[in-house]
Amino acid sequence: PLVCEDGDVRLVDGATPYEGRVEICLNNQLGSVCSNEWSFKDALVLCRQAGFPGAGAIPITGGQFGQGNGPVLISHVQCGGEETSFLECPYLDDANTITDCANEPNAGVICEAPCIDGSLSLLDYTAIPTTNREGILRICLNGTQGTVCDSEWGFEEASVACSALGFSPFGAMPTISQRLAPYSTINSLIGFVTCVGGEQSLKECSSYPGDCENGDFAGVICEDLGIVSDNCSHGSVRLMDGTEPFIGRVELCINGIWGTVCNRGWRTIDARVACRQVNYPGGGARPMTVGGGSGSIFISDVGCRGQEPSILDCYFSTTSSGCDHSQDAGVICEAPCSEGEILLVSSRGSDTRVSSGIIRLCVNRERGVVCDQGWDYADASVACRQAGYSQYGALPQFSRRVQSSSGLNPVMSQVNCTGNEDDFMDCIASSSETCSNGQFAGVDCLDLSTLPDGCTHGTVRLVGGNTDIEGTVEVCINGMWGTVCDDLWDFRDADAVCIQLGIQLQRNLIGGEPFHNAFFGEGSGLIYFDNVHCFGNELSLLECFANPPGVHNCFHSEDAGVRCTDADAI
Repeated sequence: PLVCEDGDVRLVDGATPYEGRVEICLNNQLGSVCSNEWSFKDALVLCRQAGFPGAGAIPITGGQFGQGNGPVLISHVQCGGEETSFLECPYLDDANTITDCANEPNAGVICEAPCIDGSLSLLDYTAIPTTNREGILRICLNGTQGTVCDSEWGFEEASVACSALGFSPFGAMPTISQRLAPYSTINSLIGFVTCVGGEQSLKECSSYPGDCENGDFAGVICEDLGIVSDNCSHGSVRLMDGTEPFIGRVELCINGIWGTVCNRGWRTIDARVACRQVNYPGGGARPMTVGGGSGSIFISDVGCRGQEPSILDCYFSTTSSGCDHSQDAGVICEAPCSEGEILLVSSRGSDTRVSSGIIRLCVNRERGVVCDQGWDYADASVACRQAGYSQYGALPQFSRRVQSSSGLNPVMSQVNCTGNEDDFMDCIASSSETCSNGQFAGVDCLDLSTLPDGCTHGTVRLVGGNTDIEGTVEVCINGMWGTVCDDLWDFRDADAVCIQLGIQLQRNLIGGEPFHNAFFGEGSGLIYFDNVHCFGNELSLLECFANPPGVHNCFHSEDAGVRCTDADAI
């Protein structure tokens, strides 16, 4: 009589239906399997065929379920783990091999018990259930176990999952882009899930079925059940163990408890985001390492772009392997600013510590930039004095740009100083208008010890000639004389100088003649203008087009000169 069908399997002599000695039907005969090379993958396929598809199959090679009475039919099974039938796996069934198994225990398995609807468990990357506090999430729905896709997977969902797993909801970290070994054949059951936090089970959260590729599974890193809340606000940052309130170790609140950040990959741009989050928005933030933290190291390899409002809005890794608390990330934030304080910064937003740069102004405790609409010499003079430099010879800069990561926003525009103000904040200005990056104001200042020449801003003079109407052209900028480069210097430029000088001297000067290469001798001090282009009828040299003030590629050997004609002396 037919005892069985080829390929049938059964488990016998186990304490439960899902464990026991393996018996298989081969050539209409039931027999056992030799335990030589019996492995997890073999057990996984056997349990799947037996109706227990859970990934927690355990191979038994020590004869725990006794020896069968029938023959040993196969040996050296080599399943890949993905097979749907046990006989799809390679095996040996020749007489010599079977004889060698006479003294070997029969193979057995302990399959994973059927799951309870809504229950959660964690798998390692080999798809074996783990009791560790971290792993890939598996959920039981309608008797089937599967993964959760990582779309929308975040901190609230991780907190609910950790609590349902029997761990603490506090400090729960989500992990994404998790991948299982391909032989696991575990499919995703939930496409995405959204929790508000506090639910007792993921089934209470809003979710939709869906499928995702292996490598897009959700996971968690949980804390032990005994962990209690620090009553901090999720995502908030604090600085600890610093010598000043704006210096210290960066600690991050994750689902109610404080932890640290590993300094691996910690950069200036990340420090700026952290400092801005703790209300020190100055662009001078610097990264540092402050050891001595405790608790979890929540994140590492932080990668901010610089505009994020929170560290958790930056890229980061939840893998802190290789990090310990001696590598806790810290910051030195820029000290709080005082109203009206001016610093000169580079395009990166950091203090230049030199006398030239973009204006950074403190308004209502916020450091920001000044728009260059209407920005002129009088504004530059007051700004240089307030920044700790000389007001004399101050030059305005226009169209300056800062890196978006600097976090500097416009705080003032349409500035209109007279030049006599004691405080930049006394100048007329607007705080409501704004401007784009690339339209910010800057200054080029001289050292505080610089003394004025006693000249009137904007006036011109000719020096080194035989008369007062010929010589090297000098122009007064904020009380300091400087020269003009002779690049593109022509008759129309000379005419404009003579018209202005005639007005100053109350003489009828005409017919300006241009001279090049310091014909009347080299000047000294600053070279204010280059590539001057006048129409010839301007009343002031400052009305002519030219490079931005102070921007040139000249030496005093290229100082421009002029010879004017006195019409009344002809």
